[in-house]
Amino acid sequence: MAQWAAEIGIQVGTLSHRLNMRGWTPERALMTPVQTRFRNRPAAQVALVLILAVSLLLAPTAAAEPPEGVVMEHDGKAGLWLPLEAHRAILADLRELPERRAEVHLLDEKLRLRVEQVSDLRIAAAAATEAQKVAVAALDAAEKGRAAAENRLDAWYRSPTLWIAIGVVAGLGLTLGAAKLAQAN
Repeated sequence: MAQWAAEIGIQVGTLSHRLNMRGWTPERALMTPVQTRFRNRPAAQVALVLILAVSLLLAPTAAAEPPEGVVMEHDGKAGLWLPLEAHRAILADLRELPERRAEVHLLDEKLRLRVEQVSDLRIAAAAATEAQKVAVAALDAAEKGRAAAENRLDAWYRSPTLWIAIGVVAGLGLTLGAAKLAQAN
């Protein structure tokens, strides 16, 4: 069961609950997608992951004592001067951002592949079900044909017409044979 769950991409507990508690067939338990809040919304999933990643990346900076900035002007534009440590922390967070984006991209690709895999498995299950129906129909037809052939083979000796004809021929043969014997004597 653990291997099936791993191949399909669902938790073993979900699969066990479907089979044991809900009484689902194995095919239905394996082929029914797991319901999630963001099902069929990959963009929403990516957005959620990005928000979480940025929140996690900025959390250490936000948790630290907020830097005291000084508003300054440069070339007529107002800006905020931050201490060097604050700049370093922000730059460190920004350096990690491409890695997090790559992770999100890989997770999105993995999700897409799982969706394709589930789709392929559903197609294979439908084909197997159809093949099973065809095989059962072929077996039923073969059994009917065998029964009909057996009845045809057995029917020749059960026919009353045949036995009457054999009786008439045997009776005529005996009568003619007896008549010849009587003439010969």
